[in-house]
Amino acid sequence: MIDKLESLTKNKEDDIHQSLPIPSYLNLSFESPDDLKIFHQQESGMEISDKFATDGTHSLLVEFPGGREAPAILFDILGNKCLNWEKMQSFSFDVLNSTEKGVDLLVRIKSGEQYPKRVYMQGFNLSSFSPSRVIINKRTLEDKLDLDKISYIGFVILDPSTTFKLYFDNLRVNTNEPSDS
Repeated sequence: MIDKLESLTKNKEDDIHQSLPIPSYLNLSFESPDDLKIFHQQESGMEISDKFATDGTHSLLVEFPGGREAPAILFDILGNKCLNWEKMQSFSFDVLNSTEKGVDLLVRIKSGEQYPKRVYMQGFNLSSFSPSRVIINKRTLEDKLDLDKISYIGFVILDPSTTFKLYFDNLRVNTNEPSDS
């Protein structure tokens, strides 16, 4: 199953826009439609929503349709424009599953300028109608990734039998620098 996901996402990665303004540290509250521009949809839909916001007044609604192999939203940078997360303490986001069934959300983070890339992959179980705060600590990532070459973040549901609607907010790389809030 994971091999299928790898081949599906690798084929799509060549289609990602290269001219997007991307901050070194992600800090997305989805208050602006521009926050959507860094994501690529793979068999999924997304839009800004005024429901289930945890930071500001908006969130990102992502619909992962049932009956698809690996619906996802992906953030991908090709070439030498990688993000530098060396000063990070954690990568975190808020997510709410608004569907009546629980689901496993697969988070994939890759590093490297070219293939093969180093990969971190972890599934997170999201209960029905229960908000979750996902925190991935630096120590979890530093053995698996080159933190100075972060080039990909993906949120995927594998083979969903039903359509899942997830609300994301407060997606950020947390640092120990004074300007980080």
